[in-house]
Order: sequence, then C-alpha cells, then structure tokens
Amino acid sequence: RKHTKATSAFGISKRWAVGSSDMSGSKRMAALLSRCAFAASAYSSVRVQCLPASLRSLTCLQQPQRTNTIFSGGPLLNRTIRRGYAADAYNRPDSLKRALEVELDWERENERKLDEEGIASALDEREVPEPWKLTATEGDCKLELRRAYNNEDILVTLIANEASDDPDPEDPREAPLEGEEEPDLDDVDVGVVASARIIKGKDAMEINFRTDGTYLTILDVSKADPEKGVDQDSTEYPGPRFEELDEDVQDAFETYMEVRGIDAEFGEYLMRVQKDKEQQEYLRWLKHIHKTFA
Repeated sequence: RKHTKATSAFGISKRWAVGSSDMSGSKRMAALLSRCAFAASAYSSVRVQCLPASLRSLTCLQQPQRTNTIFSGGPLLNRTIRRGYAADAYNRPDSLKRALEVELDWERENERKLDEEGIASALDEREVPEPWKLTATEGDCKLELRRAYNNEDILVTLIANEASDDPDPEDPREAPLEGEEEPDLDDVDVGVVASARIIKGKDAMEINFRTDGTYLTILDVSKADPEKGVDQDSTEYPGPRFEELDEDVQDAFETYMEVRGIDAEFGEYLMRVQKDKEQQEYLRWLKHIHKTFA
C-alpha cells in the first residue's frame, strides 16, 4: 500500500527486491519463482548422482555460500532455498503448494505490518479524495470514480492490472538519439492510463490521459456516448491527434481538467488505488489457486 514508483514491464525494478513491501504481489511472485527456477538449474550441475538418494537433497541444502553468492533477494528467498524448495522444484509433487504457501505467508505478514503502521488502503472510502466517490467490485479490475461539477457528471475509469505503455526496445522510433544514453528500463515509470468522461445532458466528451503521480498528460479527446463512452468501431471523426493541436488549445484542455479536479495530485491517488486494487485481486487469486488446485 505504500505508493512508490511502478516497475517496468520488462523486469522487476531494482527498488523492489523480493521481500520489499513496495513490490506488487504478482511481480514479487514472478521474481521468486524465476529465481527459484534458476537455482534449480544451477544446482543441477553439481554432480551428486553417485551419492545415495538420502544424501542428494542434503548435499543441495548444504551450500549456503553458493546460495548467498548467486542471490541477493533477501531473507524470504534465502529461507526458501535453504528449505530445499528451489533445488527440488521440479521433483516435488507439492512444489506449487509449497510456493503458494510461502507467498501467502509473506502477504499475510505484510498486511499485518501495514495495519500496525496505520497505512490505509487507497480503496478505503476515507482515502478517496473529496468529492469523488469510488466504485470497486470484488473480482473486477475496473475502478470508477465519479463526481459532479456544476451541471456536469464526471466519470473517471481505469483498470487495475493495466499500465501505460513502456518503451519498446524493438521499436526504432523509441531508440535513443545519437549521443543519448539508452534509458535503464528498470527506472522507467509505468504510470496509469485512465479515461475521464464529461457528461453534459445528452452529450459527452471522453479524455484519455496518462499519469505517473507527478505529471498528467492528455492522450486524446473524443466525442462519446453519455452511457457507453467512445464507440471504438465507429467511423465518425474522433477528433485530431492531441499533440497536433495548437499549444494554447492543449494548455486550455489541461486547465479544463485541473478545474474539475483531474490533476497531478489526483493522478497520485490513481497510482495508489490501482496498485492496491491489483494487490487485493492478486491475494484473492492466490487463495483461490491454493485452495482449489494445490
């Protein structure tokens, strides 16, 4: 629930090592399993086949120096490896159950610490900035925030497990210019993409925007249906590319959004609530998979 910068879709951020409360659950789980798989591969090179079966697992467990040399993932990862899970990841019939239990224990302990520190979830209605009203349904990743402004109804929508596009290393348009250093993808802010539908009587306008909690950038502005939003299959003229508008018009749209409470501070809340909702659904998913299939 501590809102910090997001990770790149291409890897786990250096700021979020395994065992950090700032790393979203699904990403930490991916890092844990990936590293455990790597450990299994590394240990397989140790030739212990000639030993009795009773000593093989013991040999794998008695390599603390190698474990510490390869990994720097914190006490959780090292504890998991010492238990022999990584070394026998592909041999144990209960490996999925064991991995899920480790992750669930970590999540529960993290929840307990957050509660002790008084860090509230952004999903708590007391955390929602006034005068917005939050709608969040269990099992559904859609988040809606609604407010009234004069004679307008404003609806902001975002998806909890959806992030803005990261730079594509394969796209030549996003390659660094000559003389520029290539950006570290671990330090790229993913941010949040959301839409704001401004409804006025029988008409509506939809503004898509991106925010990283510090800046808010308008992506496009389109005519919309008051109830359904933008019809993606329509051939009706959607409007010009926003970046091609005159700078004064772009600035006016930004002011228009700020007056209605959609600004950088609101963007920071969107970052928090997206992360907390994703974490909530991840924990629900973990419990379901563990109970039903493990």
